[in-house]
Amino acid sequence: MPGTLYTGTSGFAYKEWKGVFYPEGTKDREMLSAYASRLRSVEINYTFRRQASEKTLTTWRDATPDSFRFTLKANQRITHWLRLEHADEAVREFLERSRLLGDRLGPILFQCPPTLEFDRSRIEAFVGYLPPGMKAAMEFRHPSWLEARPILAAQGVAWCSAETDDKEADEPSWEPFGYLRLRKTEYTDDELHKWAERISPALADGRDVYVYFKHEDGAASAKWAVQLQEMLSDSRSRERPSPPTTIEIPLPVEPERPSGPLDVYAAYSRAWNADDPEERAALLRSVWADRAVYVDDEVPDGLRGADALLGYIADSHTEMPGLIVSDTSAPKLVDGRLLVRWSAAQDGERRYSGTDVVEFAPDGRIARVTNFIDD
Repeated sequence: MPGTLYTGTSGFAYKEWKGVFYPEGTKDREMLSAYASRLRSVEINYTFRRQASEKTLTTWRDATPDSFRFTLKANQRITHWLRLEHADEAVREFLERSRLLGDRLGPILFQCPPTLEFDRSRIEAFVGYLPPGMKAAMEFRHPSWLEARPILAAQGVAWCSAETDDKEADEPSWEPFGYLRLRKTEYTDDELHKWAERISPALADGRDVYVYFKHEDGAASAKWAVQLQEMLSDSRSRERPSPPTTIEIPLPVEPERPSGPLDVYAAYSRAWNADDPEERAALLRSVWADRAVYVDDEVPDGLRGADALLGYIADSHTEMPGLIVSDTSAPKLVDGRLLVRWSAAQDGERRYSGTDVVEFAPDGRIARVTNFIDD
């Protein structure tokens, strides 16, 4: 089955587009509907500075067709303040609000600052613990990050290729989907045709591709997006039906059981940080074997079973409200055991750190966690 092309621009609420791209007399509240009638996606940069309100997100959702997709740029707190380190909670909060878009939610774009250089442990930890089901793309603006390509591919995170008037785009990656930011101030028909020729094989191979042109006052970027869409539509005789939801709506009870040790441990880690007791219990029971054991310095005899561990987590939250456990290094799978370094912080202040040694049962769930606290 061929992939879907999602073309659009960075933003849509531009009054100067009225009478040019939008019909004359279009009201402000009608701009998104008019935009979605011609293009399949939009990249929202507003969320980099400030999270959209619940009302805004539900309004966007209701104003667009089922096949439309919103790409949201991740908040600067994640990429520029925390610089991808200890960002688990910030990512969780951002995604939780974003899920109000329902099946209209497309990728989350993490655009890193130009001063951030490649750091293997930093990126491995960040992408290794992105929430399950999240469709993510990374845009790096320092040349050292080319080394991160195989790391992203291994974790199912897309590589964003961007071009400007001053910089050519690097070689696009189409796994697990393509993400292009075309930011030049002008595109000729020949240039658009060349991009169409590069994108077409990826679509034929079943890969979705997201392409966004830079906003400018004359609405030329929106016209280029439509033009590219038409070029590729002409080259394909059939259109793929609307894709299934790529971001899961969180369930209050019993989520789907994760598959693979990394996903299992990610759900287990999120259970420790969950404030809602029902969510915490559901996450833990989805990954914790019936007779699984948790052992650390304070419980030398171990806690056996989900109920005992749930009680222990609840007591920990009571003693230190706001305690957040986050992963500080990429996990390592050694002889079937997962080794994970982590730290615990409260109100932004680091409290202690340690290592988990995780052993798995035959059915893939956690059978034993041995916790070594460093300090």
